[in-house]
Amino acid sequence: MGGVSEIRSLLTQLYSCEGRKPAAGMDDRITDFQRLCTVLSLRFPALALVFSLAACNGGGSAVPSASAVAATAPLGNVRIAEAAGRVLFHEFKTECDTDKQNTNRDGATGETAFLDLAQDPIVYPGQANPPMQHTHAFWGNLAISPTATLADLMAAPSTCNMIGGHQAWWIPQASLDGVPVHPIAIVVYYKMGPDGFNDHVTPWTNGIRILAGKSSQSQADFAKIGNWTCGTLPRTSDVPDSCAPGTDLVLRLNGPHCMADLTQLDSPTHRTHIVYSVKGATGGDVCPADHPIAVPMPVWKISYAVTGGGLKNRLRFSAMRADGTVGPAGPAWSFHADEFFAFDMTRFAHLVDYCINGGRQCQHTGEGPHLTL
Repeated sequence: MGGVSEIRSLLTQLYSCEGRKPAAGMDDRITDFQRLCTVLSLRFPALALVFSLAACNGGGSAVPSASAVAATAPLGNVRIAEAAGRVLFHEFKTECDTDKQNTNRDGATGETAFLDLAQDPIVYPGQANPPMQHTHAFWGNLAISPTATLADLMAAPSTCNMIGGHQAWWIPQASLDGVPVHPIAIVVYYKMGPDGFNDHVTPWTNGIRILAGKSSQSQADFAKIGNWTCGTLPRTSDVPDSCAPGTDLVLRLNGPHCMADLTQLDSPTHRTHIVYSVKGATGGDVCPADHPIAVPMPVWKISYAVTGGGLKNRLRFSAMRADGTVGPAGPAWSFHADEFFAFDMTRFAHLVDYCINGGRQCQHTGEGPHLTL
């Protein structure tokens, strides 16, 4: 039946979309085992009875039958559900080439996929040299500029692989020991929302501007939307002091995902047209009353190849200093991301419905789930 290697592969895929790893606590290990048993029961129906007899669920209620779980799989695509019926996957993603050689930025050759400029086309539109603007690393759409329009982006190629996607993104420039460094891997997801958030999401309007976090945020505020880790280290609001050789420093940052008006592309502060969810009466995340429409949540997963000790002091991000000057002064929790969204909206609406609302883990092609049973 494929043996241990296939079981390991299935479990790895089961956790891959959110970067989850099997939990450390015994109760959570049992839950992990339950999920694996359900997956394997679907993949290999003959194992369902064996798992039931072996108390695969840790001594609790019976493992959901293959037919019961398969009932949540419309259109012939399996939808993996937990015993409580929660769908595990609600997403699609785009992966970005961090080594691509571009000649479309300014006509120069030998450029990487990133362009470092002290510009911000959302906060300072039309300004090539805005006052006191810190440096951002731009990637994605090759036509992004302070004067770029939606039409410009829709007509330009991208360094990312999502079919129909023309988005432009920028993040604060990172530096290690004063030397600029760029990410070695970037994946941008569009998801249902934070863990515990479960709603029907609606596509926004093409051309929306999105800001996630800000350079002046506190460490506590950053912790609500982002985290850093290396290898198997816990996710925290600051970078670890060191990353072991062979591991990458990984950032995960959630974007806002609730709106009041789906046609509003921006706002005076660039933040009030699309906001974050809040904790509801039962403790789960819900959209606030004044922004009741749930929309896809962009999530950035960004990896840096930085190793050695002292990272808390050696790694900095371009930011506004307290004295009003700019430079590589920002700590890890000053990280933020901007997005100028541009997409084939017929395809985007399909991806939102099929992948996010359909409970699937879709790849850049829009096909899913990645975990095939």
